[in-house]
Amino acid sequence: MRLFESDNVWKRRKRAQDRANAPDTPERRREEARQAMVSQFLWLFGALLLDALGLLGLKLGVIVPDVVTVGFLIVLAGYALISIRPAVDAYRHWKSLP
Repeated sequence: MRLFESDNVWKRRKRAQDRANAPDTPERRREEARQAMVSQFLWLFGALLLDALGLLGLKLGVIVPDVVTVGFLIVLAGYALISIRPAVDAYRHWKSLP
């Protein structure tokens, strides 16, 4: 599933049917790999940006350091850490295609 695509069962069937009807060309595979890579990096950089802004807000005293805020920042940092590997793998896959 691409970035911001619905997980609706009917839409998934339609996308699968469209993929089955479209020819499998190297250009199409490269474009799909590029879209997957961009999606991975957008989520990764979004998490890193939110984490950095949250930490900056805590340091400047703009954000109150309560349990929910700190927990949210820890979850974001964990998500960013586990998202690095899939993003790098998506980049390598995109670069390996002809």
